Amino acid sequence: MTFLKKLILNCATLGPIGYLPASGSVATGCAFLMLWAASCVGLTSFYLFHSIVLIVGLSVFIIHAALKYFSHYDPPEIVLDEVIGYFFAASIFPLKVPWLIVVALIFRFFDILKPFGIRRLENLEGAAGIILDDLLAAFYTWITLILMCIGYDLWFR
Repeated sequence: MTFLKKLILNCATLGPIGYLPASGSVATGCAFLMLWAASCVGLTSFYLFHSIVLIVGLSVFIIHAALKYFSHYDPPEIVLDEVIGYFFAASIFPLKVPWLIVVALIFRFFDILKPFGIRRLENLEGAAGIILDDLLAAFYTWITLILMCIGYDLWFR
């Protein structure tokens, strides 16, 4: 196996994470730890949000390259999309542990159940379909948390 192939597969599967049971949830947990560690050294939501375009672009390239090594159009081993989706979901909220946990739980809810058109996006072929369903799950996470915050504010005002 060439160095480039190993690099692409390890990035797309987060090394051994993609081969574990419940790999999407484990990958989201890893993304949580990455954001928590990054916030400890000064990363803010502002910088995360503005780096999403670069991160998504790089991920599309990596996932597209990794797909040729798998026989399924959306291999469960590829979990980089969970990381990207979670980063996107967390990017407009404070990077504090309580927020990161709530974002992870709501994001996984939408990513696992795939309601409101998420499943339709997942059925697109290629890297776009793999990533877009997670980005839509992240968007629904935004909407849910914003509505929860508004509801909390109205209820306890």
